[in-house]
Amino acid sequence: MATFSTRTRATYLGTSSTISLETRIANMTTNANRTRRIATGIDFGIRGDSLIPADISRALGISPTSGFEKGQPYVGRHKKGSEIATVDRIRPFGVWHFCTAEYLDSNEVEAHAEYLIETLTPAKTPISHLIVDPAYYLKITIWVLGYTFDVSSTRLAGLLPFAEDFTITCWEEKDDDTQ
Repeated sequence: MATFSTRTRATYLGTSSTISLETRIANMTTNANRTRRIATGIDFGIRGDSLIPADISRALGISPTSGFEKGQPYVGRHKKGSEIATVDRIRPFGVWHFCTAEYLDSNEVEAHAEYLIETLTPAKTPISHLIVDPAYYLKITIWVLGYTFDVSSTRLAGLLPFAEDFTITCWEEKDDDTQ
């Protein structure tokens, strides 16, 4: 798989954020006659060593789509040669995570951005306090499975106050002509 990355800084009303763009291509082939499924979502995540998801939910007034505390066990994967084995691991930090794909059945990044902005706006003040607190790290990831996407600069600017960093990831799956 090839990965291409670009990082830039954006400033919105005095708030500086890093925006990363990643393009991941895995065995990409194109066929002009084929219509491809595009899966889209925007993730809003908060990470911290002492993060307790229930406390973040209370502060924001929003329920996460997933979350965990530091020290919780989980089953991870480890590559051994050509095999992938499962291994018991311990979470190194806490995470509170909200994903728009759990709520929207849309392939439009614009719709996901609008939904996330509407969801987070009532919690703008507590989010701004978390952003300046060094105990927490806030990130937004826009992800798309497909060739391309469009989103207005207004929507992108609307997301800036809610995170320190942004990642935009476009990825392709290997074509499977047997489907």
